[in-house]
Amino acid sequence: MITSSERGKPLYEQLRQSLRSDILSGVYPPGSQLPSELELGAHYGVSRITVRRAVMELVQEGLLIRMQGKGTFVLSSDTRMPMDTQCSFWETFEQDGHRLTAQVVSRTPRVWLKEISWLLGVDNRPCALFQRVLKRSGSPLVLENVYYLPERLGIAADELEHLPFCRIGGEKEPSGKVRREIRASIIDGRTAQFIGCTEGEPAFQVTQICSDENGMPVVVSRSYFPGSWHCFLLEDLGRLQIQAPERPETWGE
Repeated sequence: MITSSERGKPLYEQLRQSLRSDILSGVYPPGSQLPSELELGAHYGVSRITVRRAVMELVQEGLLIRMQGKGTFVLSSDTRMPMDTQCSFWETFEQDGHRLTAQVVSRTPRVWLKEISWLLGVDNRPCALFQRVLKRSGSPLVLENVYYLPERLGIAADELEHLPFCRIGGEKEPSGKVRREIRASIIDGRTAQFIGCTEGEPAFQVTQICSDENGMPVVVSRSYFPGSWHCFLLEDLGRLQIQAPERPETWGE
């Protein structure tokens, strides 16, 4: 029960702290749906306005995410990924102490997508594709589509399929040659099938382009991260770039 006498703190701030404590202690575990505003208000003895303000504070903090038409869900602290890094998401997770593994689920020797060809710097040329499920501690995390030109790689296909993304272009340490784009999207049926999320739910479409030391694009990765599972943090606004690059109006296949 929230009281108005706790050291003069506003009710929404007391509720924010209580909810935050409950989230971190596992009362509301990662991925779970938060009770409705009415239910939270009744449980903590506050109004819906107070609940709404406290919840929005936690959304801005990155502990919760609101999904229109579905409700509010708890984000796990270990699924927050910084944007101001030159490492791939694979390295980002491992730096935080999580072991990632890759399970290849399909291989296509020749595929032609206009947008991918444009990102690789080639026109009217097919590339190779493999799809792999990245798992964290054995649990499916994301379905990654990796496009590459075999002639630009000095490594066998069966070796590169299990490498972190930004090392696919070579065995050396990452050299700051990874570019990343994030857009709003939805989860398709194939992704939902492989990683166990809900088809049609909001997602982050993450495209990564890895180049060699000469700036030549070597490999492109495209993944879909469920919005209820992940949060991307941008801590240095000085690095933020919002661009609308010149591209063909439609990509097609």
